Amino acid sequence: MSYQTPPPDPYAYQPAPQPPMAQPPVYGYPVELPRAAYASWIKRVAGRLLDGLFELLAAIPMLIGLGVLFGTADYHTESDGTDSIHITHAGGTIGIVLIGAGFIFMIAFGIWNVFVRQGHTGYTLGKSVVGIKLVKQSTGQPIGAWLSFGRQILHTVDGALLYLGWLWPLWDRKRQTFADKIVETVVLNTPKR
Repeated sequence: MSYQTPPPDPYAYQPAPQPPMAQPPVYGYPVELPRAAYASWIKRVAGRLLDGLFELLAAIPMLIGLGVLFGTADYHTESDGTDSIHITHAGGTIGIVLIGAGFIFMIAFGIWNVFVRQGHTGYTLGKSVVGIKLVKQSTGQPIGAWLSFGRQILHTVDGALLYLGWLWPLWDRKRQTFADKIVETVVLNTPKR
């Protein structure tokens, strides 16, 4: 005698069908993003120009020091026709101190803005204003201060062949410079911060 299972009861409780498991989100950018997701060349240039303006603002003491130094100078034309400049002691001291302080502020600001701030957040002040962010292509995360420093050094490659690397984002699919390609970074459009 063989045993057979009874047919299922059509009126018995049956759990609702569950949707298939959702795939976990993919992080990073091996995923193909549309070209519009990458920052345009003009936005990148605008961000860099704004960063230059901010660096100039940090250098205001240096510019004031130059004004003091040359404003307190005494210009003489000697009897033989040669020109000479005599700087007063007080004006020279104040001018040199302001020039040194401005130079230090400008360098410190540049290090903070490009290496520290951009390295940890993906944004320089200029990038924040225009709404673009630098990230590692494989992770989508900021690149860190040391890689940001290395990327800045590698921008010399962008200028090596008639500045072709700086123009490369005009036609590159991911709008990368040569330095971006070497360190595997991309600049993405983001909401302005």
